[in-house]
Amino acid sequence: MRNPLSKTITTIQPSGIRKFFDIVHEMKDAISLGVGEPDFDTPWHIRDEGIYSLEKGRTFYTSNAGLKELKIEIDKYLKRRFGVSYDYNNEIMVTVGGSEAIDIAMRAMLDPGDEVLIPQPSYVSYLPCCVLANGTPVIIELKAENQFRLTPEELEAAITPKTKLLVLPFPNNPTGAIMEKEDLEKIADASGTRNGRVAGKITRQLPATRQQQHTCRDRYFRSQIHIPKGKDTFFTCK
Repeated sequence: MRNPLSKTITTIQPSGIRKFFDIVHEMKDAISLGVGEPDFDTPWHIRDEGIYSLEKGRTFYTSNAGLKELKIEIDKYLKRRFGVSYDYNNEIMVTVGGSEAIDIAMRAMLDPGDEVLIPQPSYVSYLPCCVLANGTPVIIELKAENQFRLTPEELEAAITPKTKLLVLPFPNNPTGAIMEKEDLEKIADASGTRNGRVAGKITRQLPATRQQQHTCRDRYFRSQIHIPKGKDTFFTCK
């Protein structure tokens, strides 16, 4: 019988994290550290706003790129928090999560055979998103002696004429490694001299207290957006 699945999809391996999540979910009194989510329920004021939207009948299709009002507020937040502004109509898109944003960006940019540099260890979705977008993943193994940071030398060694994207998985999941501003400037120089396009996935941790709001992830975001021409070459999934 002919396999109904494509050859590409059969090469995608199941997520190991999700396997552990499913196992732990069936165990009583187990604390799951497998997926990246808060250990508390969604705050009530957020749930209340969702309920209010349902009661008002806001259940119909929106613009593919997201609500105009929401995108405007996102721009205001970025300007207020990080001092950078984006065109809400052309430079901001609302997705249901980081994985969808990564998938969309790669599908929009990659042609068959284009290489995507993926430092590892890193988030599990980068590689399958690359494969599903007909790209060729090129793995860069990060080293403990470099604090699992990507070095310019490692990047230069991996770049070829077919390189199209570099994934910057920092702050890193699962190692926790970060890239300081000086590190990012060197990476920007190394990738820019070879006509590279740099894709960055940025996440923010929830601050434990008001005094801890400027987290390492915020510092990384601030560093990234102040790199010369960074706005034109960085695709930020936040």
